[in-house]
Amino acid sequence: MSFKIDILPGNAGFLPGNEDVRLTIATGVTVTQGGIYQVDLSTATEANHGVASEVVEVTALDALSPENFFVCALEDGVAGETKKFRFRGYVEAQMKTAVAGTAGLPLAADATETLAGGEVEGAKIIAVAPVTISAGEKGMVWFDGSGFGTYALAGSA
Repeated sequence: MSFKIDILPGNAGFLPGNEDVRLTIATGVTVTQGGIYQVDLSTATEANHGVASEVVEVTALDALSPENFFVCALEDGVAGETKKFRFRGYVEAQMKTAVAGTAGLPLAADATETLAGGEVEGAKIIAVAPVTISAGEKGMVWFDGSGFGTYALAGSA
């Protein structure tokens, strides 16, 4: 992940640099701004030089698979449309209805196209909320669709 330096007077720190992509929405999928979607790696073929070109819905199993990549929708769209998604950076994302995003704790993809608490053994951590986000609400998160790593419960090897 790239970072940029905050040079506002009186402030010092960093903010993840944004990396956006344009992807086509797969058949049967509706995309909502702030929703979390999976990049369909099967669309990265030799014929198109390995460029993945579609997004699909996240399944429960996919959310735990470390080899998957995720994006956050920057706009609404329906199947067949090409829309803008954030792959890395600071973005407004949707929290799962029953789960709040506590400041500083890891967040993972959920099968409801939202972010959920990442404190599950083996969960791929794709976001961290710098401030607490209420359950079911949208809020700003540091997002990395390739992941920050996987969650390991305390005491596990």
